[in-house]
Amino acid sequence: MSSASASQPKSATALSPGTAAAAADIIAALMASNTQLQDHIITLQTRIAELERRLGLNSNNSGKPPSSDGLKKPRRNKSLREASGKKSGGQPGHPGKTLRQVEKADSTIDHFPQNCAGCGGVLKVRPETTLTIA
Repeated sequence: MSSASASQPKSATALSPGTAAAAADIIAALMASNTQLQDHIITLQTRIAELERRLGLNSNNSGKPPSSDGLKKPRRNKSLREASGKKSGGQPGHPGKTLRQVEKADSTIDHFPQNCAGCGGVLKVRPETTLTIA
């Protein structure tokens, strides 16, 4: 053997007939294993999709009872309204509509309890209780 032929690798076409048949058997076995693994991957992906779908179910989007939701409350959707930048309540310059107390009322109604709050006994109605409607 010369030094030039020893440094060059053997090509696939230069294999002996026994080695080529063994390589073909190995390739066929690997291809069969690859096909089997791809089928297994598809099965697992289908199972994962089903489990993820089940995880997304709660009492709002399925027939499950609310007690099965657990302690975690679902997030509420935020309002689509945008903030105006104003403070809440009456704005400056807006006239108020407060009901003011008057000197002489149009009507006076006295309210007295029917029963004692402590013992629950019946309270007597006082004769001086009046209802004034003007």
